[in-house]
Amino acid sequence: MKKLRFLVASAIFFILQSTHAILGGEPVFVNNPVAPFIARLVRENSKTFCSGVFLHPRIVLTAAHCEEVFNADAVSIVQSMYVGGNSYSQSGSKTLIQKFIKHEDYRVNQDFDVAIVLLAEPRLQMAVPIKLWPYPTDDLLNTTLTSYGYGRTNPGEDLSQPGILRNIEKNINKVERTLLLYDQTDRKGICYGDSGGPAIIQKDNTFYVVGIHYQVNATSRGQQTTNCYSTGKLVKIETVKKWIDATMASLLKQM
Repeated sequence: MKKLRFLVASAIFFILQSTHAILGGEPVFVNNPVAPFIARLVRENSKTFCSGVFLHPRIVLTAAHCEEVFNADAVSIVQSMYVGGNSYSQSGSKTLIQKFIKHEDYRVNQDFDVAIVLLAEPRLQMAVPIKLWPYPTDDLLNTTLTSYGYGRTNPGEDLSQPGILRNIEKNINKVERTLLLYDQTDRKGICYGDSGGPAIIQKDNTFYVVGIHYQVNATSRGQQTTNCYSTGKLVKIETVKKWIDATMASLLKQM
């Protein structure tokens, strides 16, 4: 299998996209315990196109469609060094991505829009404290999640520059068989560049990934739709957890 030419980056913070991020969100500061585990995927021209979350020092969870929006020979995940305040630099070491593994059912049903990225070497020097949500998701209707990303702060924003990590709290307003939905008619939520980023909940002092950002509106995957002010969709971790666990276990055995 041809080795995909991705590079990854981390440090104190991991960027996701654009000059800013998340519609109506707030900047994420240095004391945020989740921020060090948010990842960004970027093109070689520094234009970010997707996000992700570390589940292990060598393993990142992201969206499967992120592999489709770029030329695999011209992509990296760039380390973002925290430089004070809300600011981040593009500089930092890079790590080759060894594998990009899409969910086995993704081609049949694109609601299974998740993928595992295996790095050639550990990017983190610490254990990852974020877990996958192990409980039924139907019980979370109207529950507030925190979404993280470096995507656009408005649909017309230029994506050519790196930005600052932001997050936003959103209520789950609908639970479907494989998806969680945000109502974004208030012009707040996820947008382009937030794909693959996590929606997090804290329970008993533990942070859990409940969903992975999937699309905005019905036609946003890899497309420049008119706006992000309709519906934000997330893949339910409950639906894909068994596949993620099995894929990670197989990769860890090979390390």
